[in-house]
Amino acid sequence: MQRRSIISIAGASALAGLPFAQAQQQPGRVWRIGVLSTTTPSAGPDRLGDVFQDALRELGFEVGRNLLVERRSAEGRVDRLPGLAAELVGLKVDLIFAIAAGAVLAAQKATSTTPIVMAAVLDPIEYGFAQSLARPGGNITGVSLFGYDILGKQIELLRTMIPKLSRVAVLSNPASPVPLSVAMGVLAMLPKLGVTVVSVYARTAAEIGPAFASLKVAQVEAEAIIVGFDGLFYGQRERIAELAIKARLPSMFYLRQFVDAGGLISYGESGVDTMRLVAGFVAKILGGANPGQLPIQQPTKFELVVNARTALALDLKIPAELRLRADEVVG
Repeated sequence: MQRRSIISIAGASALAGLPFAQAQQQPGRVWRIGVLSTTTPSAGPDRLGDVFQDALRELGFEVGRNLLVERRSAEGRVDRLPGLAAELVGLKVDLIFAIAAGAVLAAQKATSTTPIVMAAVLDPIEYGFAQSLARPGGNITGVSLFGYDILGKQIELLRTMIPKLSRVAVLSNPASPVPLSVAMGVLAMLPKLGVTVVSVYARTAAEIGPAFASLKVAQVEAEAIIVGFDGLFYGQRERIAELAIKARLPSMFYLRQFVDAGGLISYGESGVDTMRLVAGFVAKILGGANPGQLPIQQPTKFELVVNARTALALDLKIPAELRLRADEVVG
């Protein structure tokens, strides 16, 4: 996988093109966008939300001046997404920013005309969100996840902590609207990396505890756990991190927010980078661009974050190699 440099606000401006000037030329116009997500809203500061709004402001769209943001969260319940998407469409928003596949799918079913900007979707073509990355067609575009190569990197990083790693648990949510081809692609890749997969599942927050408890059975004992990308798990990240420590399992995640919550390691796209890219798409579409003609982009920056306090709790020493490679060591 080729590592690429982070986009700057100036880069987002280049993507946006003319909307800044157009926004200034329409001083009386107030755009309304909807933000649809599966996760439970954070009780603390919303760092990524702030990055998103700051990037939009640089592009000429400012909350409280010419922009109104309607936020809707399913609070971990995928079944609520269709109703929330319909609610946003009923508010006649100019655009929907949908985070993760479940939210994008609900928005897609709710409207074929309102532009949808997506983020955190592994394979938008397999989901049926786009005809191709270069020319999506329809009303959906945005930022997709990088792909299966991330798994290989995550296993490599886990092996720096556990050199003889051979048995990995994978926590996933079977209620997520993941195409079979995508799910099978993820699970089929792990054995090729020299590890045995132990699959555990949680459809609801109540099932997460039993999923970890099942890993204590001798026949399925795992040496580490990879937590799948899912809105349910994101909303339960503190509890998942706690359960992993209690089970003495080194944990790997896609987003750094899990490590901030107590997880051991994360490797994946930079959330800050993604929010800036999304802001560029939003600005360009509000300026009149056709979403079906805007190429879908992939993340431009990836970050490795390690939690030193969690490593200590697991009696693990962070190798010098991992410290040097890490973008940040927290805890």
